[in-house]
Amino acid sequence: MYYTVTFNPSLDYIIFVDSFEYGSLNRARDEYIVPGGKGINVSIVLKNLGKETKAFAFTAGYTGNTLKEMVKQYGVELISIPVNNGSTRINVKLKSGEETEINGKGPALTKEDLNKLKAMLYTSLTKEDFLILSGNAPSSLGNNVYKELIEIANNQLRGLTVQAVKTLKDVLSSKKSSTTEKIRAAKIVLDSSFHIQEIDDIVKRLDSLE
Repeated sequence: MYYTVTFNPSLDYIIFVDSFEYGSLNRARDEYIVPGGKGINVSIVLKNLGKETKAFAFTAGYTGNTLKEMVKQYGVELISIPVNNGSTRINVKLKSGEETEINGKGPALTKEDLNKLKAMLYTSLTKEDFLILSGNAPSSLGNNVYKELIEIANNQLRGLTVQAVKTLKDVLSSKKSSTTEKIRAAKIVLDSSFHIQEIDDIVKRLDSLE
């Protein structure tokens, strides 16, 4: 089973306007709404490839409930971690020649919310599973979120993939040898095309990606 984690999922409202004029009334030529968030996107792709996958995601409010229903339409089970404040964000993507994006803020996650996710991971993950952590963790949870999740995954999983450029770089740049050992033990895979073995090389690659 491939599990993904999305800290700040979204409903992506994509709108097409032929000739957008700032400060004027513009009418859409076409529009649609799709579920968003890096982990959810990965789960949808995995499902399309015939892989078994489930998506952990923090959800809040009416938009969070809508997100859960939309993800089901893609054949992916969304395991919701409910948040008591705010709403799952809406991201607006305006396509008129060039693309303009306005990303919503989303709910502020707390340590209690993170602990709910940890508890779910402890009870769900087995040696036969893969965990994919996608997107940068929210600042409200501090700087050690991925380190904490890596510790959980270290002895429970077959594989761990982290797709978070800034946060992963901070983790890999840590001077604490124990962190480096845990990352190596967890066999973090950044991208199969990188063919990178050493931690220092991974940090350099991440620098080039920002």
